[in-house]
Amino acid sequence: MKFDKVDNKFKGKRCFILGSAPSILEEDLSLLQNDYVMTLNNSFQLIDYGLKKYQFYNVNDPVSYKELYKKIKTDISKDIIKFYPQNWLENKPHGYPLTEDFIVYNNNRINLFTGEEELLSDNIIPNNFYEGWNDGGSSVIFNSTLICHFMGFEEIYWLGADFYKEPDKVTHFFGKRKRGKRHFEKNELKFKNIIKNLSSMLTLKNKKFVNLSRGFKFTDCMETDTLSHII
Repeated sequence: MKFDKVDNKFKGKRCFILGSAPSILEEDLSLLQNDYVMTLNNSFQLIDYGLKKYQFYNVNDPVSYKELYKKIKTDISKDIIKFYPQNWLENKPHGYPLTEDFIVYNNNRINLFTGEEELLSDNIIPNNFYEGWNDGGSSVIFNSTLICHFMGFEEIYWLGADFYKEPDKVTHFFGKRKRGKRHFEKNELKFKNIIKNLSSMLTLKNKKFVNLSRGFKFTDCMETDTLSHII
């Protein structure tokens, strides 16, 4: 599938990007039934927790894909638009979906046009879908935000994106993930820089970019609100 199918097709629309933070189970996900929704990694399984439907799916971590590929093939319908990263074409994860229809995006740090390394954390934002995705690969939600931006959405909301591990609590709504806590702690400064840079970029383009996650702590990095208030 070519990105042309969705390139700038959703002007004036809003999209909710669903992460896997445990706080997402505190939300009434049925409120999203009339909106565009992108699920990430495990969050397509929120169908079991009140989510009525979603239109997009993105996974960029081969470890996550290895764990999920059987469920992806059986539980995600063919009409869902899937996004997978370019580097999978060279380094194929277990069960790589050669027979699936999906849109490829370039999540390498090298800009294909200039050959230069470009980093979101250094506030170098890609100008179009076909440039390098920089270090957006450090979290699938960063890639997904850029995808939604290039699809034309004028309001982009995060839900279940806490970027924080509560002591003695699970890292994800589906349970513990061994590298979850370490991943948050190791990359905290980088995450904060990228969030600030994405927020600044989208604000300059007159787009609304808001985190609705109840457990989000970096409130100085981007606008926050609640799902019930937005809906």
